[in-house]
Amino acid sequence: MARPEYSTNALNVLNRFYRCSALVYVEGADDVPFWRAVFDNLGDANTRIEALGGRAELEKYVDRVENDDANLIIAMDLDYAQLAGTRQAHERVIYTPGYSIENSLYVAKIVSKVAHLCHRVTAPEECDVAQWLSQLASALRPLVICDISSQLNALGVPALGANCEPYMTSRRSPLVAEERVSERLKQLAKSVPAATTTHAEKVVDENGGYDIRLLRGHVLESAVLRYVSAHASRNVARETLYTNAISVFGIELPRNHPHRNYFRSAVRTALASIKE
Repeated sequence: MARPEYSTNALNVLNRFYRCSALVYVEGADDVPFWRAVFDNLGDANTRIEALGGRAELEKYVDRVENDDANLIIAMDLDYAQLAGTRQAHERVIYTPGYSIENSLYVAKIVSKVAHLCHRVTAPEECDVAQWLSQLASALRPLVICDISSQLNALGVPALGANCEPYMTSRRSPLVAEERVSERLKQLAKSVPAATTTHAEKVVDENGGYDIRLLRGHVLESAVLRYVSAHASRNVARETLYTNAISVFGIELPRNHPHRNYFRSAVRTALASIKE
C-alpha cells in the first residue's frame, strides 16, 4: 500500500494527531527499535517512530524539513555524507555518529554483553572485544578507503561490499585474511585509481581520522556475528544478535555508551525545535 503524501501543513500537525511530542521518520524496520531506544532514553519526550521503507523515500522528507520547515524529525545513517560534504545542517535532521546504526550498536561493551547472553560457558571480556574490533578495522582499512574513494568520485565501484565473508580466513572465522584483502586491492587497482585513494585518505584525516565508525554497518555486523558465533561454538542467528544488541543498547546508552553525549545533544536540540 502506497504511503500517503501529506502536505506540509498536514505534516506540521501530525504530532497532534498521533498525540505525541514529535514524529520521527527513519529509513527501515531495523532502524525503528534503535531510534526508539535513543529517543526514549535521551529525549525525555513522547515520540512516534515510523519507518519509510528506504533511503530514497527518507531523503524526500529531508528536503521537506530543509526547504519547507516541516515540523518533524529525520533520523538517519550518516553513510559517507560527512566526508562527501553532503551532510545536512538542519537541527531536525539527526545522523548516526558513524556510518550507520550498527556502528553504535556493536561497540565493545555491547558485543561483550551480547556474547555473555549467547555463550554457554566462557565469553570474551570487553577488552578482548575492543582489541578484535580494532584489528578488524585496521585490517579492512585499505578497502574502506577504496570504498570512500569510489563514493567521493562517483566511480560506482562496490569496493567493500555488504558482507565481510570475502575477506575472512575461513567460512566462519571472525579474522581477516591479509592475502584476501591484498587480492581484492589488486582487483580494484584499475577501477579505483591511486590518486583518488590518496585524496580519500586526506579527506578522512581532515574529518577526524580513520576508525571503525567508517566501516559499513552490514560489514561490521556480519563480522560481529562471526565473532559471537565462534566464541559460542555454535551458529548465532542474525536476528538473535540484533535483538540482544538492541536490548543491551537501550540499557547502556544512558549510562556510559561512547556515543551517549552525541545522541543526547542531537536529540534534545531536535526536540527543542519542534513547534507545539
